[in-house]
Amino acid sequence: STDLAATELALKADIERVKAELEAEIEQVKAELKADIEQVKAELKADLERVRAELDAGLERVRTELTKDIEVARAQLKAELIRWIYGAMMAQVALIVALLKLFP
Repeated sequence: STDLAATELALKADIERVKAELEAEIEQVKAELKADIEQVKAELKADLERVRAELDAGLERVRTELTKDIEVARAQLKAELIRWIYGAMMAQVALIVALLKLFP
């Protein structure tokens, strides 16, 4: 009976030791996971900032190109309008000259 009690106490001590070791290992794994998560967060944040900067640069490039395209279209429209007005003025001059010849 004393051997049984001693064995029981030894088993309980072993179980407590194993339990303490497992809890320590669990805490160590938790700490490692926390550190890994923080590292991933930092990397994702850096990647996000890089992507944001690239998008901002791309957006600025598109704005610049769009502004340039608008200015080119505006200049072409202005030239076309000037040609149209010049043509209309020439038609009016021709009409006035024709009317002056008809009614001297």
